[in-house]
Amino acid sequence: MPPTAYTEAALLSATIQRQKASLEWWRNSGLDLKIGPVLDYASKEGTLEYLDWWANSGLPCPYSKAALRYISQMGNIALLDWWKHSRFKMDYDKDVILIATRYGQTRSLSWWLESGLDVEYRFFDIEEALEDSVTGKDESQKWWEALGYDVGMSQTEWTRVRNFRVQRKELTAGGRN
Repeated sequence: MPPTAYTEAALLSATIQRQKASLEWWRNSGLDLKIGPVLDYASKEGTLEYLDWWANSGLPCPYSKAALRYISQMGNIALLDWWKHSRFKMDYDKDVILIATRYGQTRSLSWWLESGLDVEYRFFDIEEALEDSVTGKDESQKWWEALGYDVGMSQTEWTRVRNFRVQRKELTAGGRN
């Protein structure tokens, strides 16, 4: 029998289309599996079920920064919590809060602020994200204003690198929670 021809798209497609029986078949097939960024797709799928399946599958679980970007864009707090408490390293950059800002996901923004994780940004970048808003611009802008965002601030303040972890400590020390 000739080898079965397939690409990594088979497992990615089964993940995003919620085809657990297909994933089980592939896992038990004995084939040399071609596995793409499955945790990106499981994150985009939007439920804990497929993140858990992959985490417990015994198979390699590649992923990229896109996983946390998808979740931040959707405002899926349960999945953000899953990632924070999973065995996987959280691979992210400032884009997680920029995309949350563009999509009006203030719950994601609050989660990142409260998480204690290092997320660096500049108000200059936040302004661009607000200008590119797809939805929820007013809510996002109010959220950022509560953190000191002000279009009238100096250029030095506008371009200064800020960090959510540091800001969270300052807010807590100042009596705000």
